[in-house]
This record gives sequence, C-alpha cells and structure tokens, in this order.
Amino acid sequence: MITANENIKPVTTRINEQGNIEIGGCDLIELANEYNTPLYIFDETTIRSMTQSYKEAFKSYPNMRMMFAAKAFMTKAICKIMEQEGFGLDLCSGGEIYTAKSSGFDMSKTLFNGNNKSYDEIDFAIKSGIGTISVDNFFELALLNNVAANNNKKVRILLRVTPGIECHTHEYIQTGHLDSKFGFDLTQVDEAIELIKEEYSNIELAGLHAHIGSQIFEKQVYFDEVGVLFKEMKRIKEKYNITLHEVNLGGGLRKRQADFRL
Repeated sequence: MITANENIKPVTTRINEQGNIEIGGCDLIELANEYNTPLYIFDETTIRSMTQSYKEAFKSYPNMRMMFAAKAFMTKAICKIMEQEGFGLDLCSGGEIYTAKSSGFDMSKTLFNGNNKSYDEIDFAIKSGIGTISVDNFFELALLNNVAANNNKKVRILLRVTPGIECHTHEYIQTGHLDSKFGFDLTQVDEAIELIKEEYSNIELAGLHAHIGSQIFEKQVYFDEVGVLFKEMKRIKEKYNITLHEVNLGGGLRKRQADFRL
C-alpha cells in the first residue's frame, strides 16, 4: 500500500520526460493550458491511500467509522470515492447535503454538523434522510424538534459539547475550550437532556460529539478528550439511565511538516 502524507506532494507526482511536473499521469503544463490558472488538482491515488492509512490505523476497532469533512473539498466524485472506501460524510451546509444526496451517497452514513444551521437546511437535511445531526445549542435543539415534528420524523442527534481542552494550535482554530461558540458547556448538558426527555419527543439522543480544533500535532489531547466524553457518558447513564452508544471525536490531527523537494 502506498503511504501518503498530507503535508507533501501527491504520491503520484513525478518529473516527466518534458521536464514538467506530472500528477496522476497528467502534465500540469498541459492542464494549465487547457483549463487556465489558478487550477486545483486532486490526486485520486493520494486520497485513497490516505483513507486506507486511517482504516489501517483503526482496524482493531470494528465499530469505528471514519468521516470525511466535506468542507475540505466536496464534489460528487469525492462522495463516490468516500463511499467506496467505507467512509461517512461530515456535512456542514445545505449545499453539501445536496451534493451528497445527488451523488447517490448512503445518507444514513452522514452527519450534519455546524453551529448556525438554518430552518431550511435542517428541513432539507431531514427530508434527505440525514443519518445524524450534531446539535450545538438550545435554540437549535428547539428548532430541530419543531422541524422534525413538521416532517413527522424522529431525528437522531449527538449533543456537541465543549470538553474544556485547549490544544496547542492557533487560537482562532481552537474549538474545545470552555468559552467556545461551538457546543454545549458541560454544565448545560443536564438541561438539554431533560428537555429531550420531557418536551422534545421528536429527538433521539444517540451520543456526544466534541471537536477540539484543527492543525493539531499532539496526540495526548485526544486521549484527554476521550476521557472527558466517556466520563460524561457514564454520568448520564447513572443519573438518567440513558445509555449513549456513539461518540464523535472530531478531527484536526495533523502530521508533521515533511520534505517538499521533488
């Protein structure tokens, strides 16, 4: 298996006989002449090798599902690749939901994420058969229940929480600290659960979601995140007799900078 590193050139990169850079068998000069610049090039071999590297790393966990963050690059072709590789999709907008659905992707394997979902986006997500929705705040919780009721559906959700973990990355892309705009503070979880139990009959709570940031080079913060979430799940079980079966750890892990030379 080809091992890909997301920080370096695509794995199929080479200098061809004309002295030009070639990716995936395509001469970049010829591509630039045909399509003009700037031009974004994505190498299918590199993308697939990266998905395979993640699957290999977590192969001892049979109940694990990798999710591709659609905000990184979302086309029908990417949806097809991810479905073939056994990945789910983390979707953040109505446009991404539309692209996934129109590609024929299995929508039961999708998550709708984001802290500012509109009524129309939630309605479209439910009508499209979205698998799970990650809920960030009380307003969204109420809105989602209303939209689900209007569609005569019961919607599966994760509560997104802020675990109080600050990773060593730029402050603008830290999302797990206590005053983050993303997710419920841990002190708000009980109120959210009580609303779901007593008022929001169109919502099914399946688990917890947290995301601590992006461009993260350290692994220990993920161990810390797992500890916080599992402790909270245990507390919920003891207090409410609710067994949560799913935990979403977010993404953001990044490999160290590597050699860029050809």
